[in-house]
Amino acid sequence: MKILVVDPMAPSRTLTCHNLKVSGYDDVTPANDGQSALQLLNDQSFDLAVIDWHLTDISPPQMVKQIRASQSGAKMPLLMSVKETDLSHVTEALKEGANGYIMQPASIGALAEKIASLCNT
Repeated sequence: MKILVVDPMAPSRTLTCHNLKVSGYDDVTPANDGQSALQLLNDQSFDLAVIDWHLTDISPPQMVKQIRASQSGAKMPLLMSVKETDLSHVTEALKEGANGYIMQPASIGALAEKIASLCNT
């Protein structure tokens, strides 16, 4: 499974990538902002994207909308990564087509379980 991790904060992006690899997901690609993630999505195929709520160059709901409008991202599972204080904003992303969210910091087990449920694995 090929996973894209979009997070503007290097420490949390690195931790999420590490936790995915520990969970057995070896094909993990990091992106530090929304625009580079959208470019990667145009250039490559991914099976799932984990998108942090704190993107600065594009709003997460707008990013979800753009991904959903693309042929490669129309059905790809999208998981929003949020902090407890962001829950009210998650509704926007879900309306645009995100498949779910996970609270940060997420344990390795919680992240793997959420991905498995989204991907029916």
